[in-house]
This record gives sequence, structure tokens and C-alpha cells, in this order.
Amino acid sequence: MFTWTPDMQIDGGPIDNDHRKLLEIANQILELSTAEQDVLELQGLIRELYDYVKDHFHREEQYMTSLGYPGLAEHKALHRSIIQDMNRRLNQSYHLGQILGGFRQLMTTWVVNHILTEDRKIYRFIAENE
Repeated sequence: MFTWTPDMQIDGGPIDNDHRKLLEIANQILELSTAEQDVLELQGLIRELYDYVKDHFHREEQYMTSLGYPGLAEHKALHRSIIQDMNRRLNQSYHLGQILGGFRQLMTTWVVNHILTEDRKIYRFIAENE
């Protein structure tokens, strides 16, 4: 399960709220069992996560643009990579357990490597430029 921690804070506002919502959706996915009756629920949650991730990335990129964030191009490339990975996992997985496993791995990688490493660069940029 994913838990919001203070070291995930970026802006104290909309970006952090988006990250909390993404963790909430990811936790709902992780709570599903591998029973067949969960397939439709899983598909709905994955679609919700996918759509929310795309919306969040757009808001985050707009925020970085408004800040004059120097790593914007590289950050956008990371966002594209995450979306491509999500697409690949959705298109290659047909078994519920496989889909759940893939999304556990993706969310763990994203939470650990993206929010705590890449997004925290935005936080440090804001702190250095206040």
C-alpha cells in the first residue's frame, strides 16, 4: 500500500493533491484480489488511473512552465515514458494477476523514482528561488 509522506510534498497545493489522489487510486487497484469478479472493477480503476495520470501530468507540466522550471523538457520525456509503459502493460496483459503485478511494479517505480526523485527536484527549485 502507498502512503503519502511529507517527503513527497512538491507545492503544498494542487500537485500534492493530485499525487494523493493517484496514490488513492493505486491503493484501490492493489486491494483487488485475483478473483474473476474483480476484472471489471480492475479495468475501471486502471482506466481511472490512466486518465488521471495523463491529466495530472498536463497540470504538472503547466505548473513547471509557470515556474520557468529548467528541467521541463526532460520531465516531459519521463511523463511520456510512464504513459508508454502503462500502454504497453495494458496491451500485453490479459490475465488479472499479470495486470495487477504489472501495475504494482509500475506504481512502485513511479512513486519511488518519479515523485520522490524527479518531482522533488521541482520542490527544491521552488525552495531555491523563493
